[in-house]
Amino acid sequence: STLWFEMFFIPPMPDNVELPDPPQVQSSNDIWSQVTKKWNADFSKYQKMYSEWFPDAPTDRRFLCTAEHVQTRSTFPLPSFLAPIAVPSQISPEGELLHWINSITFLSPPKQMRDGRIASWQVPSSILITRKGGANDHAILLCSCLLGLDYDAYVCKG
Repeated sequence: STLWFEMFFIPPMPDNVELPDPPQVQSSNDIWSQVTKKWNADFSKYQKMYSEWFPDAPTDRRFLCTAEHVQTRSTFPLPSFLAPIAVPSQISPEGELLHWINSITFLSPPKQMRDGRIASWQVPSSILITRKGGANDHAILLCSCLLGLDYDAYVCKG
């Protein structure tokens, strides 16, 4: 089937109208990619200084400031994965909330188990839809629920 639309401008536009090209706007994905590059460069310097003071510390540590969104494949800052979630009153006591989050399946990809690096981060909505996620995803979900209950909640990675 085909849909046809007709559009009219009242009053009619003159024939010599020129519409300028829209301004070029840098996408947020490019901005976060630049931030990630700068962060990684600064962290590389920090890690060299840290290893001088603590030579037995792991040398392959990494502290991510951004992650790829699982659904959109865009780069987002890690703090943006936290969002307050309205929690039902039945599970709002802390013990009930912890029990409910613990009922979500813990799933770590084989690659993560092999090299110990977190492969991906999920937003709370995708964790709730799939009912599975890694320890990092459970931490994000718990923190988001606590923020929804007006607690000061933080996820510390490292």
